[in-house]
Amino acid sequence: MSALLSLQEVSVWLGARRVISNASLDINRGEFVGLIGPNGAGKSTLLKTAAGLLPASAGACLSAGAPLRSLTAPERARRIAYLPQARPVFWSVTAREIVALGRFSFGAPLGEAPRDAAAIDRAMDEAGAAQFADRPAADLSGGELARVHLARALAGETPLLLADEPIAALDPAHQLSVMALLRAKTDEGRAVIAALHDLSLAARYCTRLVMLGGGHVAADGTPKDVLTPSLLHEIFNVDAAINITQDGPDIRLRPLGN
Repeated sequence: MSALLSLQEVSVWLGARRVISNASLDINRGEFVGLIGPNGAGKSTLLKTAAGLLPASAGACLSAGAPLRSLTAPERARRIAYLPQARPVFWSVTAREIVALGRFSFGAPLGEAPRDAAAIDRAMDEAGAAQFADRPAADLSGGELARVHLARALAGETPLLLADEPIAALDPAHQLSVMALLRAKTDEGRAVIAALHDLSLAARYCTRLVMLGGGHVAADGTPKDVLTPSLLHEIFNVDAAINITQDGPDIRLRPLGN
């Protein structure tokens, strides 16, 4: 069976700068992959390329064995949901109308079939956004809007979700609930790749971590294998003390030399 997503020796140039260099990844059902790395490591660029929003300058990007470039936009939207880091709303729409955009490849919101309505309502419940379904987007806080956009990504019921900092702007309780929700989706047989900055939460919930450094895949494996003092020193430029507990690694970071 083909991987849901396969990146084969992918490089991405933005102007004169190479942002991703020879990255290879296979993502399969049941995996919750945390994409970690310092600012500027290429996490957002890798996710955009995997979603088909940026072309690879070299290498191949495959969705279930098919080249991304061979898929129409609706076909790609039924396979891959993408949650960007920046999520501005420029129209006077309600929260539920934003979530309905996640069903666009099926015909909603222009025409909402019963299956669409059920998927929208379910996604809003799961993301904790149902209580403000009818509120205008302009009236929502940053955290509430983040949950609405997560619901939009979930509403498409795609096998693969690519999420760029899905817990940014959320309070601790909602960070935990979103991470648990994403893990539950992979337990159902989907796959998730999420760019994350909280290494402790990544270690607790992700089944696999991919560490980027300077556009390269510096490490790929279980949280225990990737979150090591030597790799954190090399890639993040910090000293780390790691204690393995029953809830996962307890990671304490400090600047070099302190």
